[in-house]
Amino acid sequence: MPDPAIPPAVAEDEAALCTPFVKCLVRLIRSQDSYGSWERKADAELLGDFIITKEQRRGIPIIGDPDPDVLWRLDKYYAAIGLAIEERCGLMASPMIQVSHEGFGRVLFTTGRLVVLSKT
Repeated sequence: MPDPAIPPAVAEDEAALCTPFVKCLVRLIRSQDSYGSWERKADAELLGDFIITKEQRRGIPIIGDPDPDVLWRLDKYYAAIGLAIEERCGLMASPMIQVSHEGFGRVLFTTGRLVVLSKT
């Protein structure tokens, strides 16, 4: 039975933070912190840049070069997917990412006989 002092939204957030994919993503983000500036940040705080609201999405220009921070987050996101696949099946999954200057692109994962393609 859930603790009545903990709101349901917080309990759902804690459950989401315990999923294997989110754990992989947090590990990859923390591995990039060479100076220890994110050491005291909570996992949810580190993942805050990966989650945007509808209003924030509407504020993103359709035409324009992608921000380097966005490309970094995109790279870490797909690297975490590859790491989660690797942990699940035991085969190394390698993401190959190609993004145009307009922000469109594709991601290809290869591992053993499995090939996964995601394109926008």
